[in-house]
Amino acid sequence: MANYMVPLTRNLSTTASVGVIYTTSAVALRRIAIYDFTIGVQGTPAGLANLWQLQRFTAAGTSTAVTPTPVDPGDPAALTSAGQNNSVEPSYTAGTILASKALNQQATYRWFAGQPDQRLIAPATNNNGIGVATPTAGSVGVAATIEIYYNE
Repeated sequence: MANYMVPLTRNLSTTASVGVIYTTSAVALRRIAIYDFTIGVQGTPAGLANLWQLQRFTAAGTSTAVTPTPVDPGDPAALTSAGQNNSVEPSYTAGTILASKALNQQATYRWFAGQPDQRLIAPATNNNGIGVATPTAGSVGVAATIEIYYNE
């Protein structure tokens, strides 16, 4: 099982997702399993909070492509796709929020799955995956990044 990293960046918005990781039909389908992510604000942060949510979806929407990087240079290119700065939202699945973190913009946050069965998993189904959104934001327009490590 190969490991990959993808950074997803956008100006915070309460109506548009930061980014997505998903399976595509052009290649063999694989499950996505997120085992580590770090969230931070790039610009000058305010003393305000943002709610970050990772949630499963059944259609990826429209976003700017981002190429996942293999953690081990000997691994092949990722079979999954990723995108950031969504212009059309994914079709989020009700009741499938996998992580929900209210964070101050001045603090960087890291989550790590301590055990393999604690990973955040998306099914090996075409155009299904996990999206990252900030449904409530103390301040919008501030550039923020979530760096996601996953395997497939």
